[in-house]
Amino acid sequence: MPKKVVVVENPSPPSEFSLPTANSICWDCKSEVGGEYHCQQCVKVQPLSKEGDYFEYFGIPRLLNPDLEQLESQYYSLSRTFHPDFFEKKSSMEQSISLGNSAVLNTAYRTLKDKTRRVQYLLELEAGTRKAPPPTPPADLFEELMDIQDDIIAFKQASDPHGEGNSGVCDRLDSSKALLEEKHDHLDARLQELSLDWDRLVSDQSGHTEKEALLNQIRKIVSDQSYITRVLNDINALRSVT
Repeated sequence: MPKKVVVVENPSPPSEFSLPTANSICWDCKSEVGGEYHCQQCVKVQPLSKEGDYFEYFGIPRLLNPDLEQLESQYYSLSRTFHPDFFEKKSSMEQSISLGNSAVLNTAYRTLKDKTRRVQYLLELEAGTRKAPPPTPPADLFEELMDIQDDIIAFKQASDPHGEGNSGVCDRLDSSKALLEEKHDHLDARLQELSLDWDRLVSDQSGHTEKEALLNQIRKIVSDQSYITRVLNDINALRSVT
């Protein structure tokens, strides 16, 4: 059962956070805003930046294995701060900002809570403006993947895909599915090893070169997993057709 968010009458924002705001000037009194999500002059709530660092939102370092209890605790604390119920008697602008901030935090929390989305987000964050290359076939499975694609085409073109005449293709697709699932699990185990290495580099404040070399390994694994997942989805879709 999901935890119920208790809305207090006057929630106090966590003092240790300095969240990225959408603007450097308060929308109400036009004072400078130095990262605080409440204006220090007029105390009006400020809109959070949708482009901010999700890890920064919750006051945690860029780890691939963060403390999920801490993440949850910070999330519920900030959720109380921006909960729309607290702004019912405020101006329409403040109500709109509270809704927007809640949406930003919800997205950030869902991203960091999920292992797969967390890895993908960290890669995007560390890449900055660089675009990620499209997923490519894993080199060690290239020939097998080409054969699988041929079987997928043959299955689609068969007049009776599940008939006896197409049993050989069906059997090969089932075998291919097992092979790809095994490969995906192997990559997942390797990814976990590398994620622990990454966390050690972050904790040790290692240099950019060492981090980038490790990120390249992680990117390759994520790319391979993405390609395998796409082929698995194709096989599952075909085999589920009645």
